[in-house]
Amino acid sequence: GPIPREAAFEDTGGPFYLDPGGRRADAMDDDLALWIQTDRGLVVCVGCSHAGVVNTLNYILRLNPGSKIRAVVGGMHLLNASEDRLERTIAALRVLEPELLVLCHCTGEGPVESMQAAFGDRALWGHSGLSLQF
Repeated sequence: GPIPREAAFEDTGGPFYLDPGGRRADAMDDDLALWIQTDRGLVVCVGCSHAGVVNTLNYILRLNPGSKIRAVVGGMHLLNASEDRLERTIAALRVLEPELLVLCHCTGEGPVESMQAAFGDRALWGHSGLSLQF
């Protein structure tokens, strides 16, 4: 981090504040992601993707020229996303062609269903106890 905010349709996914009174907005500039290089591409682990999952993946690809995204694991903070944002996120993910999307906590049930409709068995709910091998 910090992850550059370049996709205009992505936001922090909700109102977050630096103070209890809600007067100082928190842009979540400290958002982070972890990636692991495998023989078939990058496995990206995100927390809540407050910088936007598309911003996050594009930045990681810039830092790893010639790599591709093998998997994205974590929350995508789309629970309160507009239909437009969700559609644009799915379109961007189609271009990036990850082999696997493991959608966790803050992605939201509706967005997970939309991702499963778009990506089939390449998109699955993440849950405690899930074991993945890469």
